[in-house]
Amino acid sequence: MARHSTTPAISVESLVGTALQILQDYGLADLSMRRVAGQLGVQPSALYWHVPDKQSLLALVCDRILDDVATPELTGDWRDDVRTRALLLHDALLATRDAAELTASVVALGTGGHRLRELIHDAAAPSSQPSQPEEPEQPADTAVLIDALVALLLGDAMIAQQRSQAQLLGLLPAEPEPEPQLSPSPITADFSARLALLLR
Repeated sequence: MARHSTTPAISVESLVGTALQILQDYGLADLSMRRVAGQLGVQPSALYWHVPDKQSLLALVCDRILDDVATPELTGDWRDDVRTRALLLHDALLATRDAAELTASVVALGTGGHRLRELIHDAAAPSSQPSQPEEPEQPADTAVLIDALVALLLGDAMIAQQRSQAQLLGLLPAEPEPEPQLSPSPITADFSARLALLLR
């Protein structure tokens, strides 16, 4: 089918970037195919040249968020490596509005978000660890550990983002902002403590 000469050319990259910006500015509830199309200056039907449905677009947005997560070198201490990556993933989910809810939906449906599990698996799986004279004891059941960490990450980040939205709407009192560079936010500190308990 020939594209009309006045129809703006769009790409998957521009489609995902626009959807991500709408997510950040307006939230998941307002991220619709119609709104994305309006931002791009095309008809909603034009989007279906690139994605079969909205859930596929949400999966691509989720993958874009997770692709930006840094991957520091593994140290060989699986607990430390898992903790480092889990904190980075948690920060990434909190950095974009409603990213935790979006990611939870995508992971639940199995349409994307695979990097969430991959980063934790690479840190926790015994086969990924460098050879060391005295390796820390490996987790007894890596699959269960990964499931638990994914559940903790998504659940904690979703609660944190919902509390932030409630504070913006005046439904909850605002929490005092931590001093920059001096201490983590209360949300991050709580997650770090829960993560440490799980990794024991």
